[in-house]
Amino acid sequence: MDIYISDFLQTLAINDKTLRDNCINLLSQLLKINGLKRALVKDGLILISLQYLSNNRYNAYTLGKIKNIPTKYISKAEDILIESIKTNKVHINNTHTMTPIDFLRTKITEYNLSVSNDIIYKTDVLFNKNKHIITNHTPKNICITCLYFLLCDSVDIHVFSNIFEINSKLLLTILQRIN
Repeated sequence: MDIYISDFLQTLAINDKTLRDNCINLLSQLLKINGLKRALVKDGLILISLQYLSNNRYNAYTLGKIKNIPTKYISKAEDILIESIKTNKVHINNTHTMTPIDFLRTKITEYNLSVSNDIIYKTDVLFNKNKHIITNHTPKNICITCLYFLLCDSVDIHVFSNIFEINSKLLLTILQRIN
């Protein structure tokens, strides 16, 4: 597994030895806890571990596009990591766990979008109201859909889905369940 992760990171031109070693350690913990995963989920775990260990210096979804890994596998891997952190099965030192709202704020800043703090607040309220009702989708995707719900009259769904890294069909599927 160590060689696989090293080669995987090398194809992404990531040569930070400490980050690689931490990624190997975290992935070993995750696989021990959750069992052996399919190749694409395992690749998603590498990418999501890399994102969390680097304090979001690397974006798992952007790197996943480079490696042709569908976002559903990265989302699944993120669910596994977040659940493992929440249940104290793994610990990531000095790492901020990005919440769905943090993800939205990052994208809004990255693309210099004009979204008011009031809309962000309303998105957070709507997300917290719906996250326990819509359980078959990742929290991040639910949160993104909540933002779209509030902005849908003023944004193009395809542009929005590209910026927030969500499939537009998935966005519409979740949107039907938002209350």
